[in-house]
Amino acid sequence: FVHLRRVDNGAQVSANDSAPLNGAAPTSGWQPGQVFTDTRGIQIPPNAAPGVYRVIIGLYRFPSFERLRVMNGSETEHALTEVIVGP
Repeated sequence: FVHLRRVDNGAQVSANDSAPLNGAAPTSGWQPGQVFTDTRGIQIPPNAAPGVYRVIIGLYRFPSFERLRVMNGSETEHALTEVIVGP
């Protein structure tokens, strides 16, 4: 998943949830050490209030939506970057 959330209150304003690599390489076949590149876009809604937003990425099992841990840690998502929306 890729989510866009406000930094000040954590509100999610946009999301792009879909299978990794558009389903080309099922995660069940991934091996440790393999590297995959997956490019995603996310829309900033036209009515998004000015402010700082964080781009969050992660994986979950479908259809249970159980979040998978990031890099064997306790976190289930990763803050990729921040973007500023102006007036």
